[in-house]
Amino acid sequence: STSPRRAPSRRRHPSEGAVLHLGPDGRLTRLLEGIHYSNGVALSPDGGRLALTLFGPPEPEGTPRRIWLYSAASGELRAFTHSAKSERMPRFSPDGRQLAFLSNREGDDQIYLMPIDGGEARRLTRGVGAVSQLKWSPDGQSLAFLAQRARTAEEEAREKSREDARVYEKDDRYPQVYTVEVATGEIRLRLGAPWRANDLVWAPHVGRLYVAATEDESAPLLKYQVFALDAAGSEPVPLAQIEGPIGQLGISPDGVWLSYLGCRERGPSKHDLFLVPTGGGAPRNLSASQVDHTLESYRLASGRPPGRLGDVRLPLPPGRDRPRRRGEDLALARDGL
Repeated sequence: STSPRRAPSRRRHPSEGAVLHLGPDGRLTRLLEGIHYSNGVALSPDGGRLALTLFGPPEPEGTPRRIWLYSAASGELRAFTHSAKSERMPRFSPDGRQLAFLSNREGDDQIYLMPIDGGEARRLTRGVGAVSQLKWSPDGQSLAFLAQRARTAEEEAREKSREDARVYEKDDRYPQVYTVEVATGEIRLRLGAPWRANDLVWAPHVGRLYVAATEDESAPLLKYQVFALDAAGSEPVPLAQIEGPIGQLGISPDGVWLSYLGCRERGPSKHDLFLVPTGGGAPRNLSASQVDHTLESYRLASGRPPGRLGDVRLPLPPGRDRPRRRGEDLALARDGL
């Protein structure tokens, strides 16, 4: 059937959207509609499944998020997680057999693993604070992630006393870079204080990480450094210094270029798409002369035009006269077609 699949009925949220497939011929096919989308979408390595983070029904403690799987072959949308808490940020393993995700089911957001065909979720990270980002290594043996360091016993006691007295203090436990082994759960700190990490990406064929981090606390006018971290645990190698905030660090399929969204001048907004060589060098702005509006998201294709977006979330405002469609998130098929 070519008719779009309707998501299960829930109490209405402010934003209702759809999932569209953009084919190589430029035709849009509506795959799902009526979804209450949260931030987080991932396409399986074979392109056959889509993992989505959707809002659940509102509850007294807030609106939980659940991970759902969509099958391209059957058109079926099914719930993947069922805990009493929230799950988000799904990430398929390179072989497509597991899904890593964040959940607060035992306190702070931590990384959990679950077989793609169902089963029990296994908590992977312990002994660190809230996790805010995760990326699979290309060989599927480990994950890199950003997390706050765990609170000390003294900090826990101080936090408890602040809660009792309703006193608030600045939390200086900035995100740090860690890796965790999937088989053993062993965690290694890769980049810590005084650096505050913003994003990270794996090199495609070697055990190397690229990390964006800053020492500057004068947000939003930040100075970022991009570092290379080798698997052997050697000292970070600085590759580039960038003025202003950056986001969505990516890497080309051949590992030659790093990409990111950054500022034309010093802060505060990220407007343009930049490239910087992984061997070091000055960043190059790709979009300033070609795009007349702020870029919100991008994905690097394999270099085989025209490129295919695996999915794009588009808000569906009420009424027949709709404004220009605005995508909130997207995924690119591995072959770029």
